[in-house]
Amino acid sequence: MVRESGPQLPAQAEKLLAWIVREGVTNVVRHSGARRCEISLDRDADQVRLSISDDGAGCADGGAAPGNGLRGLTERLAAVGGTLEAGPWQKGFRLLATLPSRFPAGGTDAQGRAGTAAGPITA
Repeated sequence: MVRESGPQLPAQAEKLLAWIVREGVTNVVRHSGARRCEISLDRDADQVRLSISDDGAGCADGGAAPGNGLRGLTERLAAVGGTLEAGPWQKGFRLLATLPSRFPAGGTDAQGRAGTAAGPITA
């Protein structure tokens, strides 16, 4: 299930969010044993929130240490003033990415890394 609210996002925000979805869904498929996964995207004047949650068992190691993928996402989000939370949630696991409604000077490249164009996330 995918839920979305708010206006169209510009390309730099979509690239970063797409990178997060790819990594998050890969983790669900590889590690969770989930039967259901939900992706939601909410945005307002101040921030954009992307949540990927599932009903699986989470990480086999109990989530003790994030893998390279989550570390990379954390770094990409931090480069634009965002955050990443990952861990047990309800009866499963959740990845929650939050980014500001405006990127700092730099934008992002195709891999969601900081680049050179500033602009609002809302169209």
